[in-house]
Amino acid sequence: MDVVKRFVGNAAASGSEIVELKTIDDCFKGVLEVLSEEKAKHVAVHPSPATESLFNMLRDVGYNVLSLGDDAKFLDRVEVGVNMADLGIAETGTVVIATASESIRLISALPLANIILLHKLNIIDNITDVYSRVRGFIRDGYAVSFVTGPSKTGDIELQMVKGVHGPHRVVIFLYGS
Repeated sequence: MDVVKRFVGNAAASGSEIVELKTIDDCFKGVLEVLSEEKAKHVAVHPSPATESLFNMLRDVGYNVLSLGDDAKFLDRVEVGVNMADLGIAETGTVVIATASESIRLISALPLANIILLHKLNIIDNITDVYSRVRGFIRDGYAVSFVTGPSKTGDIELQMVKGVHGPHRVVIFLYGS
C-alpha cells in the first residue's frame, strides 16, 4: 500500500476528515467551505509564502484574519486555525507542524477547528523516519507539534469526549499528484 493511502486511512481512523485535491488553490476553496460550515468569523492562518494568497482572499471576503504580527492573546477569539504541515506520517495518520513562533504553534491547538494543508510529497512511511527530520527542526530552535485527529479524552466519566483540550474538528487537505 502506498504511503498516501495508508496516511489517509490512518488519519480518518483517528477522527480527521481527509480531502484529497490537486492544487493548493483547490485547498483554499475547501478552506472557505469549512469556514462556512463552522460559521467562523475569526481565522488564524499559518503565515508562509504558500498561504499568502489565502490570507488575502479570506480578508477580501470579510473574515477577520489574525496576522503574523498579532499577539497570541488574540487567539482566544479565533474559531478556526489553518496550518501548513511539514510532514505527514502514514503509519499513524499524524501531521507534524514545526515553527519557531509560539503564536503559530498555538494555531493548531487553541481554535475549535483546525485545517491542515499537507502536500502529498511530504508524507513519510513511519514514525522511525520522522526522527532525523524532527531532530533537525529542534536543532534549529523550532517547536514541533504532532496532530493525530481531534482532541479527545476518556477521563470524563470514562466517556470519549472530543474537543476538551484542543480542536474538536481536524480537516486535512492533501494536495499534489
